Amino acid sequence: MSDLERILKEVDELRKSKNYVKAIDLLENAYKEEKSSNQLHTSLVELLFEFGNQQNDELVANYNDAVLIFKRITEVEPKNYRAHYNLGIAFQNLNQLDKALEAFQTAIDLKPDYYFCYYNIGLVLEDKNDLGNAIEYYEKALKIEPNFRYAKQAISELRELIGRHSKFENFDQLKSLMLMSNKVRIDLIQEILKITKSELIALLTKWGEKFNFNLDGDYLIINKETLNDLFNELENESF
Repeated sequence: MSDLERILKEVDELRKSKNYVKAIDLLENAYKEEKSSNQLHTSLVELLFEFGNQQNDELVANYNDAVLIFKRITEVEPKNYRAHYNLGIAFQNLNQLDKALEAFQTAIDLKPDYYFCYYNIGLVLEDKNDLGNAIEYYEKALKIEPNFRYAKQAISELRELIGRHSKFENFDQLKSLMLMSNKVRIDLIQEILKITKSELIALLTKWGEKFNFNLDGDYLIINKETLNDLFNELENESF
């Protein structure tokens, strides 16, 4: 048995017993002595990936170790897009969002059709509260893989969230105006709620019948006695 075969056999036994640190040390020392060996190179990268993915798992959560492991793979194989991607995951788990974005971008530069990477960039942008760009990256993932259900779900949830925020902002503006004055311009109500003219007419008709609001030319006359009832209804209104 050659020295290389003996080393690889020992590494395999250590791997089976989950003694990754010792197995990696053994391979690293051998690799330093014989970097031209494709077998040593391949075995080292495979073992680092296996150990790195284990450390990156949320049940283990040794994310700092995962960073070091995947950085090592990028040193051995600078163009290994999977290593850069997993490095990004480790940074993401550590909430080091800018570093995560940098690693993901490197992975995409190496493999532009890596749709998982676009999806994870979207997740990071969500964490940075950059919701519009997050949707853009989810859509990029879907262009590559139209059946990618995680991206579809993320887009749906984000659009719903953005819609709710917009609704609350609109409601707060309208509420402030109605509390400040006894009358509000009709066209201003339409602009705030971002609704069509027909929707506005239907809304004003309902308010008139239900809350005793009146029209006076271009103005809606506010009934202060029923205003709180209107506010309660607006909280559940779909604009």
